[in-house]
Formats: sequence, structure tokens, C-alpha cells
Amino acid sequence: MIHDAKVTSIEIPSTDIFIMNLDCRGGYHYQTDIKVTFTGVKCLQPSDLSAGSYWLYDEVYSTEAGFELNVLFDSPLVEFTVIADNVIIEISS
Repeated sequence: MIHDAKVTSIEIPSTDIFIMNLDCRGGYHYQTDIKVTFTGVKCLQPSDLSAGSYWLYDEVYSTEAGFELNVLFDSPLVEFTVIADNVIIEISS
């Protein structure tokens, strides 16, 4: 669970890759920085998520092509959706 993690940076290196770096020290899991890379991205709404936002709540659904992740962020309050083929979570040391 990534609840209360802070978005430290966002990268979109290509149209089908989305990278989110999170500081999880205030959250319930990891207690360090993590890098979340979504590949095979088919939908990204909104595409201008802000660094400094806090991950509050999430829901994940299986789709034929992979999964759909919906996240409620705070600061500012925004509903975020990514539909992708795969996700890779890397723990920073």
C-alpha cells in the first residue's frame, strides 16, 4: 500500500511509458523512495499530475490488455487513471 506517499517527480520518456517517483517515508509500506514505471500505457488521465501530490487511495482492475489503476491524490485533489500492460516497482537504496 502506497497510501500517504509523496510524488517527488514524474517522467514521460515516451508515449507508452510513465514513471512516477515516490517518497514513501510517510506511508504504510516501503519506508523509502520507490520508482513506479508503467509500460504499455494506453491511457493517462490527467497527464499533468503534480510533483508534491500525496497518494491517498487506489483501486486496481484487471483488463484484457493489462490493468487499470485509479488513484485519488491530494495537494491538489485529483483523480488519476492509468491503463497499462505492466508495472515495475523499484525500491531505492
